[in-house]
Amino acid sequence: MKEKEKIVTEDPLPLPVPEGLTDPKAIQNWNEFTKRKFRSLGRLTSLEVCLFTLQRVNKMSAVIDRDGLMIKGEKMDHSHPLLRILQKDLALLNKQWVTLGLNMYL
Repeated sequence: MKEKEKIVTEDPLPLPVPEGLTDPKAIQNWNEFTKRKFRSLGRLTSLEVCLFTLQRVNKMSAVIDRDGLMIKGEKMDHSHPLLRILQKDLALLNKQWVTLGLNMYL
């Protein structure tokens, strides 16, 4: 009986980074995951949404760190307006990340 020859294939090249994705960590994740894990359009679209959400979360966190958790008002202090949006984006990011099976990377 003849043995089957093993075909050695190189890793596919990562897909181009989506326009507007500028966060270095998000770009690194895009290159890593598109090279090894994701090739279908649905998973690529979900990954893109995840990474844009991650980028937005990082930017909001930087603004909150700069301004502080509380904002001075006329009569009393208020929580930073971005906190509510940040909370929703973190929940969305977590849900998408787990759906894609990437929860071990968080």
